[in-house]
Amino acid sequence: MSYSTTVGVDLAKNVIQVSVISSRGKELFNRSLTRKKFAEFLGKQEPSLVAVAEAARRPNIKDAPMKTVEQQGLQALQRARELLIQECVALSNHLRGILLELGITIPQGFASLLRALPKDISSGLTYTGLRP
Repeated sequence: MSYSTTVGVDLAKNVIQVSVISSRGKELFNRSLTRKKFAEFLGKQEPSLVAVAEAARRPNIKDAPMKTVEQQGLQALQRARELLIQECVALSNHLRGILLELGITIPQGFASLLRALPKDISSGLTYTGLRP
């Protein structure tokens, strides 16, 4: 199906930047809309290709497959886990660096750090089982 216009969107948390581009590549409209106003705008719009405008202009860009709600949930959990691992590694490296300045060397790894710390300090830290 051939469309006479392309509606380019840039999603943000509270607003959506909307750009309407003619089939010849001329920008007809460019505004920032709230989510409610964007829905109203699309309802009034003639059938158009709604896409990231740059991607819509380039036929070589492949579409990404749609994810199910379950897939999105698993991806969110995996990213949260990766963030926790990064923070755990960063904190242990930071503590290891501070101790190295005091002349105390500790091998890499969170478990090595916990073994090397005095019991009253390491009891406040719990090993989460997350491994990089």
